[in-house]
Amino acid sequence: MGKGKIAAVILLAAMMASAPASAYGFEMKGEYYEISCQEAGAFMFDGTTVKAGTTGQLVLSKLESSWASESSIRTTDIGVITAKVVTGDSGLNVIEYTAKAPGKAQLIVVVESGAAVNMGTFYVTAAQDGDMAAAGWVQENGQWKYKMGDGTYKNNGWLADQGKWYYLGQDGVMYAGRWIQEGEWWYYLGADGAMMTDTVTPDGYRVNASGVWEQ
Repeated sequence: MGKGKIAAVILLAAMMASAPASAYGFEMKGEYYEISCQEAGAFMFDGTTVKAGTTGQLVLSKLESSWASESSIRTTDIGVITAKVVTGDSGLNVIEYTAKAPGKAQLIVVVESGAAVNMGTFYVTAAQDGDMAAAGWVQENGQWKYKMGDGTYKNNGWLADQGKWYYLGQDGVMYAGRWIQEGEWWYYLGADGAMMTDTVTPDGYRVNASGVWEQ
C-alpha cells in the first residue's frame, strides 16, 4: 500500500442513527487513521457534492480485506462522530460511522513517516422529513437527550450505550459531572455523562469496577 494513497468514497445509507464521540482513531499495519468532526461543509467526490446521512460507510478501497479486523478505538471527547472498521459485502474494508448531529467530517490518515494526510471530507446531514430516525442522542439547548425510535425521550433512569452507562433525569436531560444515588450505592457520572468505573473521581473518591463508591 502506498503512503497516503488510500482512497475513501461514500456509500449512502437510508437509515439514520446516533452515537457519542467526536473523533475516532484506529491503527493498522503501522498506519493511523482518524475521522474527526469539523465545521459544516460538503464532500466533493468525482466533481459531485455528496451528502451522507447520519449513518453511512466510508470504503477504504485500497486496503487488503485481510486487514478488516476491528482494531483499537480511541475517542477524544463526546461529540459527533464514532466509527468502526468492518468488512463490507464487497470484501473491501469499510468504516461504519454514526453521528449525533450534522457537520462536516474528515478522514485523516497518518502514515508511517508521521505525516497527516487529509483524504477527504463528507457532510453529515440530519434526517429528512418523512425519514424514520433510529433511537439515538440529540442535543437541545446545549443539553444531551436520548430520543427513542417512537420519537419520545428516555427519562428518569439508566441507559446503556456502546458499553457505557448514562443517567437521564425526569426531563430527559443527561446527567454529567455529578454524583447519583441508587438505593444505598453512589455512582459518579463524568463530564461526558458516562458512569466512571475503577478510578478516582474528580473530587477525590474511589469508585470500583462496577462504578460504586468505595466508602
